[in-house]
Amino acid sequence: MHNVVNLHLKDLNDQQIILLVFSKGAKTRRQILETLLRGPKNCHQIAKELKLDWWTVQKHLKKLKEANLIKQVKLGRIIFYKSTYEGEKLLKNLNSYNECK
Repeated sequence: MHNVVNLHLKDLNDQQIILLVFSKGAKTRRQILETLLRGPKNCHQIAKELKLDWWTVQKHLKKLKEANLIKQVKLGRIIFYKSTYEGEKLLKNLNSYNECK
């Protein structure tokens, strides 16, 4: 299965693929990324929309940011998160792969 994923996601790095496909919490991180494709949100908004604990969302946001799939935008004391181009591209590739299965 990993070879099939690499075939469709060949221009993405291993860390990003593992983060959103194979690791524990991958489904939640994909849901967060999907949410951010609809527009910037802060951690509380994401947690409320996905019915997740704030702290859980915060941990996933940190990992997504480290993988350059999202970025932070500060507005005063509030931190908003939005998808990067790389994050959008990865999610579209993953969705295309899932449709082909």
